[in-house]
Amino acid sequence: MKTEIFKEIHKFSHDDEWRYRLLIRGLQSIQEEKKSQGFFKKLERRFVRKYKRIKVSAWK
Repeated sequence: MKTEIFKEIHKFSHDDEWRYRLLIRGLQSIQEEKKSQGFFKKLERRFVRKYKRIKVSAWK
């Protein structure tokens, strides 16, 4: 769902008013989705972000 909204936003020009309306609707839906998640899912999301390691690869 998230990617569909952002693909639609890219179709509009920067001057178009609908672009910003779609962006706000998309962000509201993401926020509602996060609110409806359970406690353990929120906790997992926090720890994954905190302890995610960045792997450095050699130059090719």
